[in-house]
Amino acid sequence: MDDFNTIRLKKKVIEKFKEYSKKTSPSYSETLDYMIAFFEDTGLSPYDTMHNPILSYTRALSKRTKADKLIDSYSKELDKNKKELYDVKNEFSNLLNELTYIKSTFSKSYYRLDISEEKIEDIKSNFF
Repeated sequence: MDDFNTIRLKKKVIEKFKEYSKKTSPSYSETLDYMIAFFEDTGLSPYDTMHNPILSYTRALSKRTKADKLIDSYSKELDKNKKELYDVKNEFSNLLNELTYIKSTFSKSYYRLDISEEKIEDIKSNFF
């Protein structure tokens, strides 16, 4: 069970809230939860002027739609970047498969990359 705590409110506000809460839900906590959820879900603020509720809601919805479009745009960009990263990793893996270890008896051992000049030009054009 949740712990209870107190907050100090003006008597007039408490009276109004109690009346409203009786109509809305069985407990004060539940009423407050519903109120907070409403503001979070709609994107409205308690400070919004509601002289024209449809306009206020339309503005909030417009902000939310813009945010959704922005998120969608970033998501597409992220997918594109993931694909590019996958392509780079794949090409790098293919290059590593073309390496040959050369063991030298008189000098340092080394790796040699056995690919054609055309392949190098292809890699340059794809990634640079």
